[in-house]
Amino acid sequence: MLAAVLSATPFVDAQNIDSPTITGGVASHVLVRGDTLTSLSARYGVPVQALALDNGRDAATRLAAGRTLRIDNRHIVPAVPHDAVPHDSVLPGPR
Repeated sequence: MLAAVLSATPFVDAQNIDSPTITGGVASHVLVRGDTLTSLSARYGVPVQALALDNGRDAATRLAAGRTLRIDNRHIVPAVPHDAVPHDSVLPGPR
């Protein structure tokens, strides 16, 4: 049984995989009246808890206009094997 599982496991060629990349960046946001961690979370794609932690705040704390928050919206994009999806392939549409 173990031999069947091992033989069915695909071999991954490390030289055939792109390196993971980082997208996004770190920015500063000057707060304006009405800004909330929830609204900033949605705008920048960063979890509320991450915004609070990065800025030394509790997630329930009210924000004061004029202060500056650090926004770190860097994300790691996983590596994909070169032959996973051909660049010239067309995905089938709905049937």
